[in-house]
Amino acid sequence: MNNEEKFLIEILRKIESLDKEVLTYAYKVKPDTSPHEWWEISVSSAELYCSDHFNKLTSAWYKIARIKKIGLLFVFRLNTSEELLLRFNERCLIMI
Repeated sequence: MNNEEKFLIEILRKIESLDKEVLTYAYKVKPDTSPHEWWEISVSSAELYCSDHFNKLTSAWYKIARIKKIGLLFVFRLNTSEELLLRFNERCLIMI
């Protein structure tokens, strides 16, 4: 496991510690039309995603990610098994 993956797992663990019902995962996005790539961190709880506490945490994580040169994007998404299977098959899924 590389440092980038360790950082992402720390984020996922922290998010899940805030709400035991939330499903969260990270997956790498590499658009064909862009030279950039980033990690999307999906959060399944709208209440958590919109909270002030989560906003403060994401601000801190964005700052750390910039220093580490890791692209991050936090998204609210109601997760489906089809989407998780797709990400798993693309071999770019991190879950804990």
